[in-house]
Amino acid sequence: MNGLTMTPCPGCGYVPEEWTLAEDLKRREAPGKGALMVCIACGALQLVDEGSIGLYLRELTPQEHQTALADPRVMKVLAARAIVARRRGDKGMRE
Repeated sequence: MNGLTMTPCPGCGYVPEEWTLAEDLKRREAPGKGALMVCIACGALQLVDEGSIGLYLRELTPQEHQTALADPRVMKVLAARAIVARRRGDKGMRE
């Protein structure tokens, strides 16, 4: 995990093992500070921030959350995640 401390999702506790960048699915590099992330397990929106432990995931502020939900790309990712969860029987990624 290049540069991003393995921190659990603030929403569900899932610890991501890898990620892809939405704009280039072939790239597996770590996201940088300010990158918006969607938890694959629960769909929670998270932001990459920087602190004493290095880069980590944190919950969005209410204003950041509102701004993110106004982005059509975010809504498409959340909709796709919901479709996959429904097809899996809402078992989530932890099973």
